[in-house]
Amino acid sequence: MWTADLAPPPTLEAFLASSKLQYEAFVKSVLDYLPVLTSPRFAVFVGRVIDGKRITLSGLIAVAHAAGIDGLKSWLANPADREKYPNTTAAFIKSTEIF
Repeated sequence: MWTADLAPPPTLEAFLASSKLQYEAFVKSVLDYLPVLTSPRFAVFVGRVIDGKRITLSGLIAVAHAAGIDGLKSWLANPADREKYPNTTAAFIKSTEIF
């Protein structure tokens, strides 16, 4: 037999007011992306340089959060995408080389 927690999700206001809820969401998201981003398909990009910044796992996570996995593939492969999506590129520049 199984049970479920049927409590309603927090409101946007409650989520934004709670660093604990935000941290838990971030951790879940990173753990979901980690197997894909550490696979050979993306690991080959680690250490390369884009826009003067070395690609690291934290940079890949930032782009995946902004663009999803398919968007990350395109962003890595196409310099035009890095110009077309400046907010995604800014997230990469801010976040890469953290880890």
